[in-house]
Amino acid sequence: MRDETLRGVAGKVHYDIDPTIDYPRHFIGHVAVRLTDGACWRSGRITRAGARCPMTREELTAKSAPTRRRPFPSAGLARVALVDALAAQPRLAPLMDALTA
Repeated sequence: MRDETLRGVAGKVHYDIDPTIDYPRHFIGHVAVRLTDGACWRSGRITRAGARCPMTREELTAKSAPTRRRPFPSAGLARVALVDALAAQPRLAPLMDALTA
């Protein structure tokens, strides 16, 4: 934040919470940019991963890839593997044991 240009732009950014959005069930974002000539550009979309637009397993794996490249304790990796294989587990006990250890 030492860059004066960035601070200048950050000072012009504002947000409002839209009470009509069913958050956290739906992740909807709207952006409006007003230019110095008065023109306004608007955009809105439903973000992936909400109930109306769920991510596929492949998308979720790709999204989490940068985080998984960081050093991670082996116990944590084992917990992640348990969660990832949750649907195939006949019992929740191994996962619960790992989470409470």
